[in-house]
Formats: sequence, C-alpha cells, structure tokens
Amino acid sequence: MLITIGVFFVAMLVLSSKGAKRQRAAMEAEREKALQLGNWVITTSGFYGKIVDLDGDVVTLATPMGDETYWNKRFIVRAEELPLSVLEGTLEEPEEELEIVDEVVNDEDPQNS
Repeated sequence: MLITIGVFFVAMLVLSSKGAKRQRAAMEAEREKALQLGNWVITTSGFYGKIVDLDGDVVTLATPMGDETYWNKRFIVRAEELPLSVLEGTLEEPEEELEIVDEVVNDEDPQNS
C-alpha cells in the first residue's frame, strides 16, 4: 500500500512538471507573437502600450498620449487592443472653455476691519 502511494505521488509530480513546462512554452510563444512593432500589448502590471521599438530584451511602449516607457520583454503578457473607452477619453475635445476670473473674493467686511 505504501509503495502504491509513493508511485502515485511520483507520477503526479512528473505530470504536473510536464504541464507547467507546456504552459510556460505556450505563454512564451504568445509573447513572441505579440512582440511586433505597432502592436498594442498589456504588461503584467496592467499597463497598455503600443510597441514603438524593440532592442534586445528592451521594449519601448508608447501611451495613447505619446509618452514612451521602457520595459523588459519578460513583462509583456500578450497582444491586446487598448479598450475603446480609454481611447475615446483621450480623443475628446473639451465642450466648453473655462472662463478665467481675475477678482479676489474677500469674506471679511472692509468696514469692520
């Protein structure tokens, strides 16, 4: 009985190890497929960016506003389009301009001072 449990335990370790290796290989293949100039990607921290440059392990990602940041390619999860609601927020023009007021409001009554 003890030998059967030992064999079962070793078999479970071997199978889980093979499954983890396959999962890592699939994630690496998805990452490599995503690493193309112009693709929108998401990082492990949830940052969305467009790939504008690849230099070895360093990937330059641009935000919708044009700011660029540098990332190690290991932190790119997959290709994913930027959510449309985020894009709409950056492209909207303000509906009305704010009026600038050049007067100071003093709460104290000048006669009582």
